[in-house]
Amino acid sequence: MPLTDSQRIAELARWAEPRTASDREWLEDARQLVAEAVARHPAFADLGLLVEPIGSWANGTHLGSTVDIDIRVEFTERTFHGAAAGVSSPGLARQHRAYGGRWTPAEFRSELGAALTAVHDAVDTGRATALRVPGVPGGRPGVRVVPCFGYLHRPVLMGTEQRGTVVFTRDGRHLVNWPRQQLENGRAKDTATGHRYTYAVRALKAVASDPASAGASRALPSYFAQCLIHSVPDETLRAGSLDDAFRGALDFLKYQLGVWSMFAKPDTLLEPNGITRLFGPGRPWTRSDGHALVVAARRHLGYQR
Repeated sequence: MPLTDSQRIAELARWAEPRTASDREWLEDARQLVAEAVARHPAFADLGLLVEPIGSWANGTHLGSTVDIDIRVEFTERTFHGAAAGVSSPGLARQHRAYGGRWTPAEFRSELGAALTAVHDAVDTGRATALRVPGVPGGRPGVRVVPCFGYLHRPVLMGTEQRGTVVFTRDGRHLVNWPRQQLENGRAKDTATGHRYTYAVRALKAVASDPASAGASRALPSYFAQCLIHSVPDETLRAGSLDDAFRGALDFLKYQLGVWSMFAKPDTLLEPNGITRLFGPGRPWTRSDGHALVVAARRHLGYQR
């Protein structure tokens, strides 16, 4: 059943609440836990490892203390090269052969697991992408520790050199991310919209995470909601009340992602990092996924009765 106007406004106000002191403390506690484990591990002595928060806790769009905190541990002394979307398999094989040193992705992951296990005896090292340190009941949430290497993309003809990270999964895949660009662009948009960018991301994530309100839309990564809201113009997010702004954001997205939108250009939309295309081959979502989510959100929130 759609929310009433008063219920919707109350929900939006809830997602517009500022970060708490506990949130900031938990984020710093998670960073320190990982940083101390890395600093104490003999195999990592004198290595250039960078320990930083990433993801929804870093940018303030997490939905509560049940969401894991993401911390990246980047091996900065070994850098891979490739296209913005990733390096080809032959190119990756050539770079591995040319290196020939100790610090392969598997070795780095193994030693990071050992470092974490030395300070916490319940670390989950069996996940495909990250290592997980369980949370503290009534305290710090779980921590997902992402081992990664430096990644460099140099455009052949035009454009600026971009530095990101590459994560090697246990099942043989590699994922290129642009954490610095994503965080900086998100903060700039949040400032430009009077923090309504963050509020709108939380609100859309909340709808997407609730199967009853998301309707027919399939389960999607919560990051997708952030990508969609990031494509909404700043002036739309600034307009009128918070309720007006969120309605306008969903209306904009419904038009951009609709099949019959003659002048919309969804294929040109970028992720918050400003580098990766939002839609295309290899993406974990489609234009129709976005349209279904937006339609479900409008219905659930009572914008479309």
